[in-house]
This record gives sequence, C-alpha cells and structure tokens, in this order.
Amino acid sequence: MKKRITAILIGIMLLLTGCGAADSGSDGEAGESGDVNFSKFTAADLEGNAVEGSVMGEADLTVLNIWATFCSPCIEEMPGLGELSEEYKGKDVQFIGIPADATTEDLLQTAKEIVSSTGADYLQIAPNQELMDLYLNQVMSVPETLFLDKEGNILQSFVGSRSKSEWKELIEEAYQEVK
Repeated sequence: MKKRITAILIGIMLLLTGCGAADSGSDGEAGESGDVNFSKFTAADLEGNAVEGSVMGEADLTVLNIWATFCSPCIEEMPGLGELSEEYKGKDVQFIGIPADATTEDLLQTAKEIVSSTGADYLQIAPNQELMDLYLNQVMSVPETLFLDKEGNILQSFVGSRSKSEWKELIEEAYQEVK
C-alpha cells in the first residue's frame, strides 16, 4: 500500500509540474543538490538484480537520466540516449536510467516495455525509498538528467529532453572536464 501511495504522489507531483519539453530545458551546475552523492545506495534494476551505488565508479562520467513512464518527452529522447550509450561503451562514460514513477509492478512492467521499444537498454534502476530519500523526492520535472563524477557527485543537472546531438555535445564537454 505504501508503494502505491508513493507512486500516486510522485505521479501527481510530476503531472502538476509537467514533463520538460525539449525547448524548455534548463541546465547548470548542481546548486542545492550539490551535496547529494550517488555512490552509497542499494537498489535493484528493472529485472530485480541488486545494484549498489558503487556502480557510479565504473566510469569517469555517468549520465543518469531520471524519467517517467507517462512522459512523452522522456520517451522521445530515449532512443538517442540508447544510441549514445552504445557509442560511449568502453570510453569511460556510462548511462543509467531511473523510471521515477515505476514503484508498482504494473509500472515496472510498463518501464521495461518502454526500455525495450526505445533501445535504452542500458542499466535501468527501479526507484526505491532509499533513492527517493537520496534525490528523487527533489525531482520537480522529468526528464531530469544528471552528470555524475566517478565518486557519484552531481556535476550538472539538465531538466528537459534533448536531441542526440545536443546530448553528445554536452557529454563531450563534461567528459573533458572530468578526464
């Protein structure tokens, strides 16, 4: 029951604030969320396999895309993110997704279907209370994409969807800074 209430509250919050459209995105340094560190959490991927925050240390730069199953701009940018994930394999840049509203079995199944149909088959982490407390409760609009360093610190936050070429340019700039 608690998961269902959490899912409903997240859905209402995100619906009221709306999805971030491609042209309404903002970007910048991490501001208030700068103290958040993603290196210490325990969760599961969409298949139920354990995932720990140490996964952030597997690349110099992590692109963490927070999305929702009801968000069209989120879903529209996912094929490009999936392609970029493939292009950056072995280059110290990794992609991770979190479907923020997938807190019930039905929504987890929907998230799996979206991941499959968009080709965004990089690691997708199911939200849990620990991730909610760590950062997801602060998300006001989706998609929100964070660039994280090897220690799990937020370098930049981007609200709104972007094209593949826009993401590639931003990733290249961030990667040069963390290298």
